Amino acid sequence: MRKGAFKYIEQIIEDYDKYDNLIKKREQEIWHPQRETDENIGGGQRPRDFNMVERLASRLVEDERLCRLKDEKDALDHAFRICRPGTDKIIKMWYLDKPRLKTWDGVAKEVNWSRRTCINLRDEFIQSVADELGMI
Repeated sequence: MRKGAFKYIEQIIEDYDKYDNLIKKREQEIWHPQRETDENIGGGQRPRDFNMVERLASRLVEDERLCRLKDEKDALDHAFRICRPGTDKIIKMWYLDKPRLKTWDGVAKEVNWSRRTCINLRDEFIQSVADELGMI
């Protein structure tokens, strides 16, 4: 895996706790967009087939940023479900516990495995997220 893709997935994992709020915030931005002032004072008419609910629903489905956030969260959820026992604890200690107080040696000691095994399990987890996201 390329170094850039690896770093990208690490960033996704570090933001895992924020995904629910990010998704809700983006949905709110779609439902309640900031309106720009229309300076056109012409005599145009509204289209007769104007349906606000359909437009908002299609925006929710078609919004690229919202879809990407949901895909990334789903990929992480899937990776946590299928990972080997103990891998979730390693990932949480290394990426999600803030501030990070342990080195790889400290994480290995905590889970009672070798440092190399912990790093290999991390790499497997990241690879499963990459596979789920279609990043080969």
